[in-house]
Amino acid sequence: MMRIIICLISLIFFNGFLPVKPVHAQSNEINITENAATKEEKKRQKLIRDMKELVRVAQDAGFTAEELKDITIEVDGETVNVVEYLKQEEMKKQQQASDKTDMPSRSYITVQDVTKELIEKEYKEITDLRNNLILSGEKQE
Repeated sequence: MMRIIICLISLIFFNGFLPVKPVHAQSNEINITENAATKEEKKRQKLIRDMKELVRVAQDAGFTAEELKDITIEVDGETVNVVEYLKQEEMKKQQQASDKTDMPSRSYITVQDVTKELIEKEYKEITDLRNNLILSGEKQE
C-alpha cells in the first residue's frame, strides 16, 4: 500500500501533473525585477546629471534666473520644468537621508512601556484626587 502511494506521489510531481518551478527559475524572476528597477534608477540618475549639466551650461551662457526657470524638456512624452524637477529630486534626497538618520533614534513601544505609563498616570491621578479632597476639607472647616 505504501509503495502505491509513493508511486502516485512520484508520478504527480515528476511527470508534470503539478507544475513545480525550479528554484533557479524563481531566482531569475527576482533578478529580472531587480534589474528593471536598477535600470530605471540608472536612467533617472542619468536624467538628473543631464539636467544639471543643462542648467550649468545655461548659467555659463548668461541666462538669467527667470530664463533658467523657464527651461523645459520632454521626458517620456511629458514636458518637465528642469529647475523644478531638480528641486523636487533634491528634496527627495534630503528626505531619504533624514529617514536613514532617524531610523536608529526611533523607539518602539512595548507592553512594559504602556504598563509603566499607566501606573505612573494612575498614581498621579490618585495623588491629585487626594490633594483635592484634603484641600476641599480644609476649605469647609
